[in-house]
Amino acid sequence: MKIALCSGSFKPEVNDHTCTIYDILVIAEKYGFSGLEVREDLLNNKPADLPHLQKLAAEKGMALIYACLNWPVNKDVSVMQENAQTLIQRMDEAVVLGSSLLKTGFGPVDNLVEMTNAHFKVLAGLAEAAETRNIMLCLENSDKSSGSNAYTIREILEKVNSTSLRVTYDGGNLAAAGKDPVAALEILVDHVAYVHLKDFQKGETVYTYMGNGDVNYAEIFRILRDSEYRGYGCFEFPMKTNRLIEVEKSLKYMEENKWN
Repeated sequence: MKIALCSGSFKPEVNDHTCTIYDILVIAEKYGFSGLEVREDLLNNKPADLPHLQKLAAEKGMALIYACLNWPVNKDVSVMQENAQTLIQRMDEAVVLGSSLLKTGFGPVDNLVEMTNAHFKVLAGLAEAAETRNIMLCLENSDKSSGSNAYTIREILEKVNSTSLRVTYDGGNLAAAGKDPVAALEILVDHVAYVHLKDFQKGETVYTYMGNGDVNYAEIFRILRDSEYRGYGCFEFPMKTNRLIEVEKSLKYMEENKWN
């Protein structure tokens, strides 16, 4: 299994103009990451940044993973239809970036009762659009109670029944939503194509580096190994850009708990 670094971990620095996506690419290379998740909202000039990033990453032998904040699933089908147009645009941007997937959120839906044939038509169209571009659309479980029901996510994906519509599993988000991350993975594991890695401290209700919280990642890693998962695990937690102690501790934790 492979490890990527999420540019979203450096959002405060990017917003303060003390760090750019290109700086984060250098950091990822320095720490031996084989992939970088590029957050669409952290780019200054997509027409220029996307091809330039792709070229630089190719020179470094690093994969790029494109991510956006749009939700494809919503109780309001008109909202889904509107978001679908944006998501297809993001898919085209992912192709320019050379990404094999587009990571996005799932959406505030809790059960299939809220879904009609019109809702599934939109999702089927998105899955088809992803398939024609040879990428996967990976829906991430929420950190809120709505949008984090593993059974609902699985049922929706099984009804659409496309290998181009998959899951981004985030154990930290599930813990924040009050769910059991291990139980959720057991439900979703056959549909997981991408994994976000961050821990969560329940008492402090904050995200943290691997092994510094309450999520049972040793068991999560075991389930992923047993399922023969071969995709990326992406570090997505607040980091200090001066020393990146969180990265070093997380890499050690993952080695000790047999991520590979």
